[in-house]
Amino acid sequence: MPTQGAYAASLNLAFPLLSDRPKYEVCRAYDVFRESVDIAIRTAFVIDKEGTIRGVIEDRQDMLDYPRDSLQIVRALHKMSF
Repeated sequence: MPTQGAYAASLNLAFPLLSDRPKYEVCRAYDVFRESVDIAIRTAFVIDKEGTIRGVIEDRQDMLDYPRDSLQIVRALHKMSF
């Protein structure tokens, strides 16, 4: 989505962000889609280069928690790699 591209660029992120709309295939694969209300639970997954989930941030009330918590996980992983 354009907003995610702008957000990633504003932070100089070297990794992609994903939006799963409108089919929600990834949401279903990660079991965060709720059929009863036809919506995904807002969830952020931090996935490393090997495809391993290293962190999950979900169901936060404050939208600023997602980028802050996600970047905290990424920074910790980066420190571990050196």
